[in-house]
Amino acid sequence: MTSEHLVYEAHGAIARVTLRESAGPAGSTGNVWAALRSAFVAIEASDTVRAALISGAVGAFAFDPSPEASALPDRLEGVGVQDALSVLRMSRVPVVVALRGRVSGAGALLGFSGDWIVVDDEVEFMALDQVLQQAAGLNPGFVFLPALDTAVVSASAVLSGDEAARRGLVTECVESGAARERAEAIVKRLAQGPTRALALTRQLLDESANADFEAQCRRELEVNQVLRTSRDSAEGVQAFLEKRPARFRGE
Repeated sequence: MTSEHLVYEAHGAIARVTLRESAGPAGSTGNVWAALRSAFVAIEASDTVRAALISGAVGAFAFDPSPEASALPDRLEGVGVQDALSVLRMSRVPVVVALRGRVSGAGALLGFSGDWIVVDDEVEFMALDQVLQQAAGLNPGFVFLPALDTAVVSASAVLSGDEAARRGLVTECVESGAARERAEAIVKRLAQGPTRALALTRQLLDESANADFEAQCRRELEVNQVLRTSRDSAEGVQAFLEKRPARFRGE
């Protein structure tokens, strides 16, 4: 699947979504969300994909709103930001994101929607004052980041990769030019894991932001019951007894 905005490739257990440099201009971002949503619909329909990697050219995640816009739009050309990113957050596979260069506007929303976010030390997050509240709505797990001071972050004109990692906005910051390589290593590792359990853990974390204690405990019991009867659960026990690496299938 290839469009003027991104390339989608699925090889074995890993799907790669690569944004083109042309994805950044504000006038074209609507089609980016449509293409992104289509890519994750394809992932959901796949019998083999077990992890996804989102990356792009330098500047591909710089989605700048038009000068006259006072806030990031909810919808662009028919497919909305929330439409696309909700599909991503509900994905049955873990999602790794690699960020380089300038990251701004709705591109930051996309970057912050990953489960594991790798940046290099030359990345620059800009204009986050419009982004953080929406990011927390799309990725409720943000509310659990103890180092995240949204007031300080929002007031910063530019936030470096190191600072973003220190404040909990991203998972890790690596040396310049190494973000894609590190992200590839992480996505390959996750693809070998119990991906169904990983996706359900993400879902529980997101749900917990708006659930009371009793409701959340009930949901965790329900999910545990589902996972205890899964193929991967039985494989984990058997691998432990046989003292060998587990061969998970995401089932």
